[in-house]
Amino acid sequence: MPRETDAADSLANEGSPEADRHLAENFGMTLKQLREFDPQTLDVTRACKFLGLPLKRFDLLGSQSGARGRWVDSIAREKRNLIETFPEASQDVKEMLEAIRKFALRKCLNPDSPALMDGRRPQDEDFGGGGFLGRNRFFLWGGTLVLFAFACGLVAVFMPKDGPSKQRTTVVDTAPPSSGKGASTVRTNQPIPPSEPVANKPTAVPNLQVNKPDPDPRPTTDPAPRTVTSFNGYWTGQHSNSDGWKGYGKLTLTEDGDGAISGTWFATKVSGRREGKKTSVLRGKDDGQSMQLNCTIEGGVMKIEYSVTKGSGETAYTGKSNLRRVNVIVRAKNKLLDDAVVTVELDGKRVTEWPNNLLEVGVPARPGQHQVVIRSAYKGVFYSQTFDAVTVSSDEAIVLDTNKLKVDQPQRVAWTHSAGSFTYQGNGKWLEAPQNGGKYNFVEVVRVTDYVELHDASRNCSVRLLAGSMHLKGLKGYPEFKEYYVGRWEKEATPAPPRPEDLIGMWNSDFGKVSLEITKSGVISGYWVQDLNKKGVITGGAFTPGTRTLTFLIAQPWNNEKGSATFTLSADSTKLDGTWKHSSGNGKWQMTRVAR
Repeated sequence: MPRETDAADSLANEGSPEADRHLAENFGMTLKQLREFDPQTLDVTRACKFLGLPLKRFDLLGSQSGARGRWVDSIAREKRNLIETFPEASQDVKEMLEAIRKFALRKCLNPDSPALMDGRRPQDEDFGGGGFLGRNRFFLWGGTLVLFAFACGLVAVFMPKDGPSKQRTTVVDTAPPSSGKGASTVRTNQPIPPSEPVANKPTAVPNLQVNKPDPDPRPTTDPAPRTVTSFNGYWTGQHSNSDGWKGYGKLTLTEDGDGAISGTWFATKVSGRREGKKTSVLRGKDDGQSMQLNCTIEGGVMKIEYSVTKGSGETAYTGKSNLRRVNVIVRAKNKLLDDAVVTVELDGKRVTEWPNNLLEVGVPARPGQHQVVIRSAYKGVFYSQTFDAVTVSSDEAIVLDTNKLKVDQPQRVAWTHSAGSFTYQGNGKWLEAPQNGGKYNFVEVVRVTDYVELHDASRNCSVRLLAGSMHLKGLKGYPEFKEYYVGRWEKEATPAPPRPEDLIGMWNSDFGKVSLEITKSGVISGYWVQDLNKKGVITGGAFTPGTRTLTFLIAQPWNNEKGSATFTLSADSTKLDGTWKHSSGNGKWQMTRVAR
């Protein structure tokens, strides 16, 4: 009877195609590029890109070979750990990436050396290989050892009794020297002194080529395997407890060289120690309750089982979390608007959607420089904020504050071509209207810097609208995205006129936070918090879209003052510039929309 784990083992070996693709993308490659990789074409630029090394820094460290070597080694270790721990990826893809990682490491440590330092083809060994050598290396080496032993026997029989001759002999050693795997070294040996054991001298074997040793003593072979998984970093992910609460978990940890760990679990300080290669136990106290977190890192995921105990010793509740380490954190100062759809884009690819109930979201990114774009769709208008040249490291998280989202220009809401058009209808819906008749409904699925992607479920096809062309995927003859129309975004496309509903939400102002609401009859109301125990009331408000003017009445209960305020909404709908007045005075009042 087969074991219960056989199916799971088979699945682990085959892996998930989606996981394979994601793992390859972490090294800047597609699966096709991975399978067609030729190590002979590997130059320093491609090696640095594969390992995620900023080429500019690599060049700057050229005069400090020791420092550059240590830096390259540390990044290569992290890449190997990523390959080993990446969940659901197939073993074949992991082995191919590991082989290329070794080639890239050698190339970065010895930029002037050939891509293949020992003349091997990668499929013969590194890819687990095809070819006669890859399949029969064991038998070749076994045969070589048998012939070598036979030759040694003949030498022992015919060697003169008075020992070896006094002639100097050249010995070629093909064992890996410090300068790199497979390089040959030459030694000129004198007769072996009687006191020195013969067995410790190198054995002479024939070789067709003799090379000088590399003078650089730093090893270029792969660093020793990591024995433990670091708990350092900023971890985020799904969290739930026995009280029925589900949401976003957050854990920040620092680990020293002795295995002591400290950090913050939500808002509670925790500390503890490493218990094993991938496990730790953390403890903390909050509001008279004690908590214990049992943490295990598996496949890049930290799995936490925790319990909270009351002062009496009774268990209050338990919970679980699955967290991933992130090194880019996008943070908003205020809660996102309920109707806003916010996404995070990394290097032109959408990587996550930002839940409206969270003030921050984490994104994993490989070390190096990246472009991060925050996009928001709210009330039919598109906003964005771009962070260029964000430098990401592997051992700390960088925080990006989103508080300056601007209206996109152009809005990218109308795309035309010679045979028809695509027009945004609001709420993520698009309409295609060909000139020859008919209409097709699309839903927007991705909006990034280079294109807007739409999907038509009725025909099971997708289109990407670019600056100068439309690419189609899904219909006959278009299994992958391929250019179909030549067209353009309409420059005259502008946001729809603002409505009273567009003012709803939180605003920052000269006199504290302002909250605006609208009743069913269209009257604007709300409040502002000017100071401790000073909460003002807003009533009787109205908005005129044509002039973009907002007016409302104000009341200050702390001094019984009553008055009014008038504002003008900015062109990008993110600012209200106005004045206030009551019996005790008047002045300016400015508001700025919080991050959407």
